[in-house]
Amino acid sequence: MQRLEEINFLLWWLGFGVFFTLIFPYLIFGFYFQPWIISIPDMIDLVLYPPIIGLVLYFLFEKLGGNEAPYGLRYIYILFLIIHFVGHGFHWSANAIHETLKHVEGSISADALAYVYFLDEILSHKIMYYSFYAMLLTLLVIDIKYSDISGRVDGLTMLSAILFGFSVMVSAIEGQSPFEAILMGIVVMLLIVLTTKDRGTGFLKRKPLMFFMLLANIVLLTIAGAYWVVFGGFLEPSKVLK
Repeated sequence: MQRLEEINFLLWWLGFGVFFTLIFPYLIFGFYFQPWIISIPDMIDLVLYPPIIGLVLYFLFEKLGGNEAPYGLRYIYILFLIIHFVGHGFHWSANAIHETLKHVEGSISADALAYVYFLDEILSHKIMYYSFYAMLLTLLVIDIKYSDISGRVDGLTMLSAILFGFSVMVSAIEGQSPFEAILMGIVVMLLIVLTTKDRGTGFLKRKPLMFFMLLANIVLLTIAGAYWVVFGGFLEPSKVLK
């Protein structure tokens, strides 16, 4: 029972942590530019995201049964964890330079702007998102094959899953990587369906991470479809809110 409570606790931090470090600050402070600081949401992202999400992702792996998983899978997970936060710092720096160049007075060459745009909006985002999705899929595999934790999720974990699915999809749209998030959501759903089709829904309800991922990705795919219908495509939220 104690391990189930620990997993639920970590899942609370995962969903609420992603929402309150990546999404909520922009709802409060909006999108703007402040020299050197860039913006308050950017500072919150820089200071709070690594320790909160980094520790949650690490301890989720450990508590789910990382010690039971093959060493190769453990090393791959830790490698993705490192790559994700390298990408996070890479993105924050590239974004700060990109925003500064866009707002600085004087002439900036088109080549310089195009290059920093690529580093900010394309390369760093791909590094962050691909490694993040790889970790989620690895956690799901560990939960299916190696975890012996059993028990129903609580209401707060379900709310956390909803916030997580919403936050991942909105963040991916802003990061110009919506289709990767959709693909990840579809793969997760397929894995869960294939795993539970012969075991019944009772098996799913006893797997807290699997249930969390199922609910989160239902929300993710729903948000993706609704967003496309409302805006006629995946227009970045920063442009919608301006």
